[in-house]
Amino acid sequence: MALIKRLPYLIPPLLILAVGFVLYRPALKLMLFWDDIPHMLWLDTHLEGDYWLSSSGFPFYRPAAFTAWEILGHHASALHSLSLGLHLINAVLVYALATRLSRSHQAGFFAGLLFVTFPFSYQTVIPTPAQFHLWLTFGFLASAYLILTWLDHPQHWKLILAWVVAFWAIFSHENGIVAPILISLIVFSTHPDQLPLHRADFQLTRLRQNRLIIALAPIAFLALLYGVIWQIIPLDNDSTGLKTAALDVKVGQTLQAIGFPLAAQIRMFGDPQNGTLWAWVSGCVALLIFGIWFYLNHRWPAPSDDDDSDTPVEPRFEPIRLVRLGLVWIPLAMLPAWLFLDVNYLLSNPRLHYLASVGIAWAWGGLLTTPLPRIAPRLLQSIVGATGVMIALIVAVPFIQNRLDEHHLLNDYYQVIADTANVENQSLLLVNPPAYLAPRKPTFLLGAEGSVYLPDFVSLTDFLRLNDADFPTSAVTHVVRAEDLIPATTMIYQVEAAELDRATLSSYDRVLVSRQINGDIFAPLAGSHLSNAPIPTSPAADFGNGVVLESLQIQPDEALSAATEKNILRLELIWQVEMPPAEPIEIFVHLMCGERLATDADGPPIGRLYPLGIWQAGERWQDFRYFLIADGLYPPECLSVLVGLYNPVTGDRLPVTVTIPVN
Repeated sequence: MALIKRLPYLIPPLLILAVGFVLYRPALKLMLFWDDIPHMLWLDTHLEGDYWLSSSGFPFYRPAAFTAWEILGHHASALHSLSLGLHLINAVLVYALATRLSRSHQAGFFAGLLFVTFPFSYQTVIPTPAQFHLWLTFGFLASAYLILTWLDHPQHWKLILAWVVAFWAIFSHENGIVAPILISLIVFSTHPDQLPLHRADFQLTRLRQNRLIIALAPIAFLALLYGVIWQIIPLDNDSTGLKTAALDVKVGQTLQAIGFPLAAQIRMFGDPQNGTLWAWVSGCVALLIFGIWFYLNHRWPAPSDDDDSDTPVEPRFEPIRLVRLGLVWIPLAMLPAWLFLDVNYLLSNPRLHYLASVGIAWAWGGLLTTPLPRIAPRLLQSIVGATGVMIALIVAVPFIQNRLDEHHLLNDYYQVIADTANVENQSLLLVNPPAYLAPRKPTFLLGAEGSVYLPDFVSLTDFLRLNDADFPTSAVTHVVRAEDLIPATTMIYQVEAAELDRATLSSYDRVLVSRQINGDIFAPLAGSHLSNAPIPTSPAADFGNGVVLESLQIQPDEALSAATEKNILRLELIWQVEMPPAEPIEIFVHLMCGERLATDADGPPIGRLYPLGIWQAGERWQDFRYFLIADGLYPPECLSVLVGLYNPVTGDRLPVTVTIPVN
């Protein structure tokens, strides 16, 4: 019976949890990537709590988060589940504190919904290295909530637990030094009566203040302790002093976050060259809305408890406290980043606004609960407020889904690489792998919006071994860039690797070359080195210039066809260079339907990377080429392959001394 009575109060947080889980559930299937790799490798050399005593080799002191990682190990699903779980818990805490501050479940629901779908949080929830920010926010909110419940019903376990979670937050991220300020801000916003505002109440308030000192002083001590440890503990951080350059850009990025729906509209209908200026415009318009709202609330204040007039608003509803707290919270949460981080680092890491998004959600949640003057009907208030929330969701949800799609595109790509590379005593060369994907037309005005997966400071071999404990130690993988073969995609496709020296291809066993098929990115096998394979006695073709085509075979590539949902044929050619040809030659490969050219795969072997003229004498490769055939366009029985060599200067085809027909 009690549960039934409480059910209406459980529905809002359950809806917030459901929205957040459905939105971010795809992240649970991702591998470990990006900063996971260097973080985990560093952790592997500092096990059993050594990271509490030293951060040598790591630029920050964040031992609490590393403790959680050591417990969970290299289990991608567990770490991603932890990230999503922390984000959902934080959303519920945002709801609970907003409800308490405003005395409105609707305000709490709006705030929780806006927080869980805040667009720039994608870089906090999807990659597990951002758990530093999740733990930091969780500790602040949970500690404040526990202190408030302790003030209501003094129970020692609540206060002790509040100190524990505050400790965990402070020792998870260097921004923990602002814990005393932000936690106190929540407490005093909820209990303004704790301050001696009137002389007659001084004695009573003094007693309440003593309780607050008991609750908050240990948190201040923990923040001070962290600051002292930061100064004396070994860590590899060369960054010192204030970084106030481009402060207008830093603040502009935060203003954009406050008014992100308007920033998206500005970007949608134009491509402003000065993103900073328009980011300020979007944020200042949002702040102007808050200013007008405060004026209207002052002009038509909330009715008092003894007011007998018919009013559409509950007398005890206090949105102003929630909005005021949110607006003060935002700059306090961002101040360390504004002052101590380089502007490029801040712009490329939107996750740094995760803590500030709490204040953004509170501010808008309070305003949208009563967006109109209090004399307006309750139904109209709800319609306008719900419309405002929907506008934010219409901008935020597709943005997050696009980032998840990019991450899954990258994840699927590298999962295939992992399966292909898992061979004992084999060296593999991966050409043009995507380190970063981003939309060509961004949604907002400032800051990165793409998806980082495997940047240049992460070794592909380390990535593969971290994600697969059974990955063979004898397997070797390298990543290179071939500028002329970078796939043309609808997205920004960034390759971060050294330029390929094509003369070194002979040192690899297999070569994969990235390509775009049907909007997706793949790296099918382009070549396999046949250093010890038996040589056939009767080759398919001898061109009389030292180049021999030993064999060829064409068949459907079932795996690639299934992945791309297209009809793809794979042609396997085995080339041998008995003696490097003296004259320039090129390869033509034509797929014919009778006398008609269906498609071609011309160019040098091994994904157009390895011209025959630079092969070593006796070198042999299995050369893979792929044909994309539209369904139903050509009947299979009409298809045949023409393979040959020609002189690119004269255009003349080279004669063939030995041939065998292949269909």
